[in-house]
Amino acid sequence: MLERFDEIRHYNKEESIEAIQKIFKDTVFVQSLSKFAPQIEVDKVLQEYPSYKTSYDFQLSVAKGFVQSIIDNSTAGVELKGFENLDIKEPHLFLANHRDIVLDTAFLQYYFFINLYPSSKIAIGDNLLSTELLVELGKINKMITVKRSLSIREKLTQYRLFADYLHHCISVEKESIWIANRNGRTKNGLDATQPGLIKMLTMSDPKHPFETLKSFNIVPVTVSYEYEPCDNLKARELAIFEHQIYEKKPNEDFDSIVQGLFGYKGKVNLVIGNSINDELEMIQERKDSKVFIDKICKIVDSRLHANYKMHHTNYIAYDLLEKCDKYAGFYNEKEKEDFIQYLNKQSIIKDVSPKKMIHYLLQIYANPLRVDDKKKIL
Repeated sequence: MLERFDEIRHYNKEESIEAIQKIFKDTVFVQSLSKFAPQIEVDKVLQEYPSYKTSYDFQLSVAKGFVQSIIDNSTAGVELKGFENLDIKEPHLFLANHRDIVLDTAFLQYYFFINLYPSSKIAIGDNLLSTELLVELGKINKMITVKRSLSIREKLTQYRLFADYLHHCISVEKESIWIANRNGRTKNGLDATQPGLIKMLTMSDPKHPFETLKSFNIVPVTVSYEYEPCDNLKARELAIFEHQIYEKKPNEDFDSIVQGLFGYKGKVNLVIGNSINDELEMIQERKDSKVFIDKICKIVDSRLHANYKMHHTNYIAYDLLEKCDKYAGFYNEKEKEDFIQYLNKQSIIKDVSPKKMIHYLLQIYANPLRVDDKKKIL
């Protein structure tokens, strides 16, 4: 019965131990740790890894140290809140806004590590697994594979399988899961939950959508960055999409992973919210319908937005885009000048004009505030 999950599940205990032994024999991996993760005592890890008995041992000694290095070298600090909202005796489906390919979930796992709380499973698209090493690292770190390039018929079958596996993880294995609230990262600064995702979650028991969603114990998780990871790449994609279908180049996802990890992000905030089950109880329409799905999306989006930390970059971008000084009290002239200089630097890219780049860069930063104003989002 469980064999049907083999194509999407992460490594089990025995497979993880075997994979850990394998990657530490990979000189590229070991050299990368030495180069990019100074917080990790590589010589000590090389002595200890043969004794690792679980993937969690690997995460505490390697993954935690790697994330700490990212925090120290490419942020102005990460503020983590909301752990006290969790019922640590129950598994959760962490439904998160998605701004960076790796770091959104990495910061959540780090929050768990420092509280000695079990790491969650992570749902990640197979398009990000461009090398054998990335596959090994992902499956050691409890990655559930989301298959992307499928026909319509294949997608329906895959969604049902995926929903069944998520439900199995929560109800049988009693393990939590992180999943983004949309297919791919938010490009324009709007963290809207895709109805198709909520619909997919109900497929494990489509006759009882309300009870199914409630059993997942959905907890919204919000992350915000002072400087949006890959903001120039996102603005470029939005600009190109004005006139044609945007097609990714080979290794583009990998390049985004690298830029997201090592590019400067300023202050970062992550907030674990409360379970939405209390609001689910208030929904009268509980049948599988567009109205029901849309209400769930609105609940999640409301929680995500309420916990979104606005930075001075958001306030400045709003005032620049709207040609006003509504939020002038949230920043000073030096911060404004520095941010304008930053935008000008980010706007230089080979195939899009600086003017067009500035337009979309401002939207990325201003749109979280424009949602509050219920303005038309361009």
